[in-house]
Amino acid sequence: MFNTENSSSTSLSPACPLSVSNNVYVSSRFQNECLAVSGDRRKIGHSKADPIAPITASVDKSLKFSRYQEAGPSSCESIITTGSVSQDKENTNSMPTLMSLKKENTVVKRVGCRDRGSDDEKEKGAVEADVARVLITPSRRYIIMFGLVLSVFLAAMDQTIVAVVLPNIGAQFDALSNTAWLGTAYLITITALQPLYGKLSDIFGRLQVLLFALGIFLVGSALCATAQSMIWLIISRGVTGIGGSGIFALSIIILSDITTIKNRGRYISCISFAWTIASVIGPLLGGVFADKVTWRWCFYINLPIGAVTVIISLLFLRVPTQKSSWKEKLKRIDFLGSLIIVAGLVVLLLALSWGGKEYPWNSAVIISLLVVGLVLLIAFVLVEAYIPPEPILKISLFKSYSMLALIIAILTSGMVMYSLIYYVPVFFSITQNASSINAGLHLLPFLVTVSIFALASGQLTSYTGRYRLVTIFGFLFAAVGSGIVTLLRPDSTLDKQIGYLILCGIGIGLVLPPVIVLGQSMVKPNDIAIITSFLMFTRTIGGVLGLAICDSVFKNYLLRKLHPIVSQHPSYSKPILDSQDNSSIIWASDFPSDLRHEVIDAYGQALRQLFIVLVPLSAIGFVASVIVKQGKTLNKKTKKDDAGKKAKDARDVELA
Repeated sequence: MFNTENSSSTSLSPACPLSVSNNVYVSSRFQNECLAVSGDRRKIGHSKADPIAPITASVDKSLKFSRYQEAGPSSCESIITTGSVSQDKENTNSMPTLMSLKKENTVVKRVGCRDRGSDDEKEKGAVEADVARVLITPSRRYIIMFGLVLSVFLAAMDQTIVAVVLPNIGAQFDALSNTAWLGTAYLITITALQPLYGKLSDIFGRLQVLLFALGIFLVGSALCATAQSMIWLIISRGVTGIGGSGIFALSIIILSDITTIKNRGRYISCISFAWTIASVIGPLLGGVFADKVTWRWCFYINLPIGAVTVIISLLFLRVPTQKSSWKEKLKRIDFLGSLIIVAGLVVLLLALSWGGKEYPWNSAVIISLLVVGLVLLIAFVLVEAYIPPEPILKISLFKSYSMLALIIAILTSGMVMYSLIYYVPVFFSITQNASSINAGLHLLPFLVTVSIFALASGQLTSYTGRYRLVTIFGFLFAAVGSGIVTLLRPDSTLDKQIGYLILCGIGIGLVLPPVIVLGQSMVKPNDIAIITSFLMFTRTIGGVLGLAICDSVFKNYLLRKLHPIVSQHPSYSKPILDSQDNSSIIWASDFPSDLRHEVIDAYGQALRQLFIVLVPLSAIGFVASVIVKQGKTLNKKTKKDDAGKKAKDARDVELA
């Protein structure tokens, strides 16, 4: 198939995944892939000292590619129909720049292997991930990253922007008692569907699934903005959550496709930065909309910004995907597993959302929901282990004690982070009678610190490769910070309030980016999408569990402290007990000041008990992070890499 130009030329297999029209550095990984597929394992004439061997491919500009033709016994497909390849001995030490490649119109194409029962499929995902990085130039990568960050910002802001406008919505529809469902509907769908998106993106392609998620999110936002009843609005919030779930999962998956694993931390940290900033801006912007225009603008704002992300994705995102018919793709979907896990998670999330609020934790409703949810999740594990040929979640990924430890670490980080985000404003709202917006402003030191240290963590881990070490220090800071937050008092000075929250923010910020990359380093490249969506889900479900635990601790301890006060002041028993649902009651002008002080002190002690719970949770995360072993692909960069920047990891192909 290849016409060699001289006797010193070395022919590549026709199954080689790259075809180029100019000098391109091809990793030894790709060379071995080409030779392994063809059954020819001869070397391609590069020195052992330099794993990245330059080759020159002289290919006709009109080079044509055939689509998935059989390549004989290897059961792989050849895409190169004509061309010649020869080794360029004179330019061994020269590396083409991105500008020169652009001028010469370098063409890079992809090849895939079709599984016929051989082992080649196991390497296919890795090859496609490498080729994806070839197709993305640095400028395009930054544009794509901007689009992904913008989409995550929207989905994250949608989680918090509604909180401050619930009274306005309830008043308009005369259904204040049902406003809690606006948060519950979004939470359930955004959490329950996250495990599905990883596998779906493997089957249908990253771009297609991302556009689906963005489309559903925008449709849901439009329905929310035009809602004419509370039921309409609640259902629309659930639809929006379906899209938001995919946005969160696909943003990390796509960034993983277009970046090397060593540099991935700095890009993922931008996602974490966007998430935390959106959590700050959401309530503030919601308050402005409610006061100045209408609460409907909390949803209208998603439409123009979301349209920008769709355009960026369509114009710039080019991630390789398998070519197959819709019928073949549908056959690969694990419908049974999908149905079981979504049903199980919805039931479990309802129990966690209703427990202690709508129904007591020991009620028949909550116990039944918990039992049914756990049974369905156990059934899901059994189904995935034995039935589907392509499971949503490979059970084999969790046989490593290191992966199990990482899951525990991510779970506890979600529990600590979400609990602080929710209950710190509650503390200031109750103890200082702060409005919703002012209570949210008290959270700024924590969220801003998380944002800054998430970015710093991404840069640090990408430069040093010490993902595990940064994670350990992050949990250590989180444990110390959680302990110090217990010192918060209603009369604490402003500098103490800020200092306590900054310490917590340092720990959470350091942990956010590296734990995802650690998980990716433990699996094969073609399992990265699955494990990424699962780890994102783990953090979210950790937040739900953390809020449920903290709510139970807070309410039980508060009742224990309020009962003696009620017995001493029976005439005020009703307003004291009603303050659990509306804390502004104790700040009414006709409420005795000495009694107010006692009640506020009871609330302060209950909240301190809640913060104390976060200390052992952070400690568990710390111990788990120590157990985690960093994947071999996350080795520290060599001096040669930093100084010359001529070689990347042997597994990666970069145009730089």
